[in-house]
Amino acid sequence: MSEKLHTLDGMRGVAAISVLFLHLGNWTEQRWFFTHGYLAVDFFFCLSGFVMAHAYGRRLAENMTFKNFLVQRVIRLYPVILLGMVLGGLYYLVLATLTRNPTFGAPDVAVAFGLNLFLIPFYFWPSALGGGIYPLNTPFWSIFFEMVANLIWARFLVRVSPVLLFASAAVLGLCLFPQYARIDGGGLIDQFWLGTLRVLVGFSAGLLVHNLYAEKRLDWISGINPWLLLAVLLGLFSVPNAGGVGYDMVCILLVFPLLTLLGARAGGNSGQALLEWLGAISYPLYGIHRPICLAMVFVIAPRLHLPQPLIVITGVIGSLCAAHVTYYYFDEPVRRILRSRAVAFKSGATSLAAS
Repeated sequence: MSEKLHTLDGMRGVAAISVLFLHLGNWTEQRWFFTHGYLAVDFFFCLSGFVMAHAYGRRLAENMTFKNFLVQRVIRLYPVILLGMVLGGLYYLVLATLTRNPTFGAPDVAVAFGLNLFLIPFYFWPSALGGGIYPLNTPFWSIFFEMVANLIWARFLVRVSPVLLFASAAVLGLCLFPQYARIDGGGLIDQFWLGTLRVLVGFSAGLLVHNLYAEKRLDWISGINPWLLLAVLLGLFSVPNAGGVGYDMVCILLVFPLLTLLGARAGGNSGQALLEWLGAISYPLYGIHRPICLAMVFVIAPRLHLPQPLIVITGVIGSLCAAHVTYYYFDEPVRRILRSRAVAFKSGATSLAAS
């Protein structure tokens, strides 16, 4: 990407932290905590559309091949997928060992690992580990939908008007979203269509926002303080569970696209290092927090008789520290190696073809 958008990095980090808070609230029976954190997924989808258009739109339209795009996406996403599934597998193996009458065993974990490791969802039969399409690490359902959206856009839709794409998706959203009590789901076997609808609307909204950004439309909307935008986003995810599906629809169809545009045009360099850090840890945090927090809540805390506030604090700090270590000592170094090998392989293939 030719231009670093630090505010969007920070906003992505806030969204990932909100998902962490939502899940910890659910697992510790504090369901009032960040009750709209599930909408962070829709914000991620919107950001994905913007980032794909910003980083690859022109290149795909000119000379970048679909194969090269696919390789780049796999390199970007797979290291954290690998680590997240390994940690999830270890958690369930420990759980099966410690539970006297487990409903699953090591063979069930092995089957789930064999599929989930390659991001193959459980759509045809339920796993003994649970009803999610990624039972080892359920948040990866959104990565699956995002990956599919990325590939379909790059292969078939990169030259289609973003206005047309969003208008079509928005009409579907306006017609179908009201059928749900709230727009929360996509990771269960019977939630395929909800997940599809969420990524269609969010991703196309991001494409439209980038079109406005690149063509400098609504250019007067700019210069807002980055930290104000992060605070607004945090507030949207943390409001009490009221408003029903109407609140969710307003956020997905209007507020998140507007915040993405404002974030792309935010002014000032205040706290740039912290914004970059939030962006850096966002994906690792999203991908590995579940097994870490589940181990804390259901394995470690009961044996140490930890009070609930300490469980939450430990889960948050542990997940943030693990995400930091993952990004700087695993994810980024592995991606660097994979990129260099991809370049070397491409150069070798080119030389072989020319000889």
